Amino acid sequence: MQVKTLETSDFLKKAENSILIDVRSPVEYTKGHIPGAINISLFSDKEREDIGTLYKHSSKKDAVLKGLSYVQPKLSGFVQKLYDLTSETKKNKILVYCHRGGLRSNSFAWLLEASGFDVSILDSGYKKYRNHVLQSFKNDYKFILLGGKTGCGKTDILKEMKKNHEQVIDLEGIANHKGSAFGDLGNGIQPTPQQFENNLSKKLTSLDIKKHIWLENESPGIGGLFIPLEIRNKMQNSPVVDILLPKNERIKRIAKEYGSFNKILIEERIKKIEKRLGRENAGKAVFCLHNNRINETVELLIGYYDKSYDHSTDKPGKIKSKLKIELDTDNPVKNSRIILDTLRSSSFSIIRQNQFQA
Repeated sequence: MQVKTLETSDFLKKAENSILIDVRSPVEYTKGHIPGAINISLFSDKEREDIGTLYKHSSKKDAVLKGLSYVQPKLSGFVQKLYDLTSETKKNKILVYCHRGGLRSNSFAWLLEASGFDVSILDSGYKKYRNHVLQSFKNDYKFILLGGKTGCGKTDILKEMKKNHEQVIDLEGIANHKGSAFGDLGNGIQPTPQQFENNLSKKLTSLDIKKHIWLENESPGIGGLFIPLEIRNKMQNSPVVDILLPKNERIKRIAKEYGSFNKILIEERIKKIEKRLGRENAGKAVFCLHNNRINETVELLIGYYDKSYDHSTDKPGKIKSKLKIELDTDNPVKNSRIILDTLRSSSFSIIRQNQFQA
């Protein structure tokens, strides 16, 4: 019985309407997997380690026999799991991959085919998929960056732009972090670096690279993750729309966004930037925080972030072109329209050529 094998591009196209199964061990899956894949491990982490030790120090035969002894009691469970999944999802095609497209994926696919399922495997497995991910970052994307100081509502503006059929990449959403010392508040655990890249690649390759793509003007690091170098280099050579929102409007937005969080959690993060903020200002910020003067806390903190933003954007050679747009109020719906109308009426053709005048 010959199992069907697919190249990476075809495999990913079919993945949207198929059940995608990663048969690697849990630790391999956790480190990074194809977005949307379900982990059905042939071997536990310990079993995989045992098999690897036998392969290295004994023989391939002993390793294969040990693997069979581990997997045999699980076979009926695997098949039942797939019956359940096809019933739940109403999908009748199954795609399977392991690390290199070898014994694990072939064995699993053979079992499912013998049980009546329509199965294909990924040629050369996850390793080749990762090459596809890294290669995808080298495409000629036409980025436009939305810049502005902390509290301008850039993320919400980008969401509104997306509603208006603009192509948008939410880097902070993909990274599960808002980028500052306070960026983890309200978010869960960040993905692994590999998974961040996988998720970003999926989003990028779903877009039309002939059209412009909006991104927030992020620093290289978002929490504990880093934007891939190729993407960052393209961002540094992309036009920037820098929005200017009155300070009082920004303070109100930040106070509303973070005011509901536990004060101890906020204090912990203030202390993380105490050295850069200054001991006196940090102390005042914490005092105001615990006395329910959240706007004053934000005003002290925003001064530090504004200086950091000015410093990062004033460096020569950082940005090729920039357009400044002044906004009056914190209204993402209205502000997204102002930005798009400004570009369409005066500089839209220019922005696509990356020729804004500073």
